[in-house]
Amino acid sequence: MAIKPHDPRAVMAPEEVDNAMSEILGVEAASLSEEVAQLDRAHAVLREALQEN
Repeated sequence: MAIKPHDPRAVMAPEEVDNAMSEILGVEAASLSEEVAQLDRAHAVLREALQEN
């Protein structure tokens, strides 16, 4: 399998990360399970941004 080169156009801009995190964490979680899901989504955004950059 050939290695795919990194596409710099696919990199998430810092503003996109900020907006996604604000959108995810800006909603008050009504329960512990909702908070876990919310934090999991935020973690996924950060993981994706760090892997791309």
